[in-house]
Amino acid sequence: MKGSLLNKKAENERDQLDLVPFLYVYHELMLDHCGPPSSFESPSRFSQISALIRASPYACEGANIKDEEVMQFVLRVHSRAHLAYLDSLAGSLASERSKWGCSTCSFVNEPTSSLCDMCKERQPKNKWLYFEQLDGDTTYYNSATRTASLKAVKCACKLALMLVQGETKSGFAVVRPPGHHAGRERVEGFCVLNSTAIAAEAALAAGAKRIFIFDWDVHHGNGIQDHFYKRADVFYASIHAEGIYPHTGNEEDVGDGEGVGFTLNVPLSKGTDTKQYVHAFTRAILPAMEGYAPDLVIIAAGFDALSSDPMHIFDVNQSAYSTMLSSISAALPTTPVGLILEGGYDSRSIASAIDHCAQVLFDMKS
Repeated sequence: MKGSLLNKKAENERDQLDLVPFLYVYHELMLDHCGPPSSFESPSRFSQISALIRASPYACEGANIKDEEVMQFVLRVHSRAHLAYLDSLAGSLASERSKWGCSTCSFVNEPTSSLCDMCKERQPKNKWLYFEQLDGDTTYYNSATRTASLKAVKCACKLALMLVQGETKSGFAVVRPPGHHAGRERVEGFCVLNSTAIAAEAALAAGAKRIFIFDWDVHHGNGIQDHFYKRADVFYASIHAEGIYPHTGNEEDVGDGEGVGFTLNVPLSKGTDTKQYVHAFTRAILPAMEGYAPDLVIIAAGFDALSSDPMHIFDVNQSAYSTMLSSISAALPTTPVGLILEGGYDSRSIASAIDHCAQVLFDMKS
C-alpha cells in the first residue's frame, strides 16, 4: 500500500457507488463547532485530515439527508427534551450576543485574546462570548454546535445507510463533535449527540438485523452501552483504559434482560502497548464478533490510544488499527464495515491513522 489513498487519483470515474470498496463521508460545517483554544476537541484536530479528504476521489458529502428523515433516528437515541435543551442553548447564545452589541468582534470562532478591549472588560468570569460550557468539564456549545452536531449525525447515518443498502462496502464517517459519551438526556465528554448509536438505529431501520459495534476509543463509550444494554440486536464491545473517565465499562457489565451477553468490556491498564492491545482484541473482541455473525460492523473509531496523543494513556501505534481491520475483514469478508470518528487529539496522528485505516479497507474490500 504505497502512498496515501486520500491522494490517489481515481483511475476511472465512478459510475455507480455500488462499485466503490471504500468511501469517506464528511462535511466542512463540522469545523465551526468550537470551545476555548485550550480544548483538546477543537477544529485543529481536522487541520490535516480535512485537506486530505477534499483531495480524495472517494469522498462524499453526508448532509444531503433531510432533517425529518434523520430526526426519526435521533429520537430513538435522545429525548425530545434533550433536543429542546440544545435548541434553547442556541437561542440563549443568540440573545447573549445581542446584549454585547459590538460590531468589532465576530463572536464566533475567535479566541478571547482577539476580543476588543470593551468586550474583554464586559466578559463574565469563566465565560467566553462564543460558547457555553455544558457539563462542568469538557463539553462546549457555540452558535455552530447544533448544526455541526446534526451534520455529524447525518454523515454517520449516510454511511450506515449506504453500507446496508449495498452502495459501498466500507467507509469512514469523519465527524466531530464526537458522540459515544452522549446519553439520552446527557451532554458529556465533548459529546452532544451520539452519532454512532444513531447510525446503528438508522441501519436497523434500513434492514440490518444484527449490528456489532466495536469501540476502540481509549475511553469507554458509556452512551452507546447505555442505549443498547438491554437489547440483542446490537452487540457493543469496547477496549478501553480502566480507571479513567467516564469510569464505566467494567468486565462484569455484560448486558441486562434480553441484552445479557451482548455487551463486552475489555478494560486495560494505563500504558498498554501495541502488542498487548492487539492481543486483547484477538483474544476477546474478534471471537465475539465472529460468534455474533453480524450483517454490519460499526467501529467507534477513536484514536486517543495512540502514543502520540496528548492525553498519553496508552502506548499504541497505527499498526494496531491496521491489524484489527485486516483481521475483521478476513474473518467477515462479506460483511460491510463502517468507521465513525470518536476521540483522538493529535491532528497529524489522526490524519495518518485514518489514512492507514482507509487503505486497509480499500484493499481488503476491493
